[in-house]
Amino acid sequence: KMLGRKRTLLLVLLALVLLAEFTCIEAKKKKKSKAKPVEEKKEDSAPKEQKEEKKHEKKPWSKMTKEDWERLENEPADEDDVVKPPEPPKATFDPSNPTAFMKAGKKGKPAMLFATLKGNLDKKATEDMSFKWKNLMSTAALDATPYVLENSKILWTVMDGAKGYELIDFCMSQPETEVVEWDQQKYFPEHWTKTD
Repeated sequence: KMLGRKRTLLLVLLALVLLAEFTCIEAKKKKKSKAKPVEEKKEDSAPKEQKEEKKHEKKPWSKMTKEDWERLENEPADEDDVVKPPEPPKATFDPSNPTAFMKAGKKGKPAMLFATLKGNLDKKATEDMSFKWKNLMSTAALDATPYVLENSKILWTVMDGAKGYELIDFCMSQPETEVVEWDQQKYFPEHWTKTD
């Protein structure tokens, strides 16, 4: 029941955000329409392709066809929105130090890992532990964000995946850690050796 309520709440919030965005767009269109006499002269000199794009923009949602939706899905809104494939890591693979290669591959990409704590801590105790760890990490210039998922389980996120190894090192050095999971691999403190 609780999960269903959360989903419903998220859907309502999403609908409100979309409604606010739509209202903002409509307000911008009204402002542009007031200044339209000057813009109409510019439109006449514009190429036909640009005119067609403007016609597509003004089409109401209720009259959109399947082809219109596919066209919108396939064309980027801005040139900055074009998806570029990730670049391969710039480090060469050294069999004696594979961690350096893995760090290079994760650099600049967000990462998340799960830390499970020893014992059966309640949610409040888990939140307290995550707050304590976050403060300790910030003194070491490690910027990680904790999210308490359930009793004794914390989701940690970092914006630079290369920092994920530092985060694992930190979690493994804490006596409360039972297991850390990152990229579907589980790490246990008793088998962990600190990364370079």
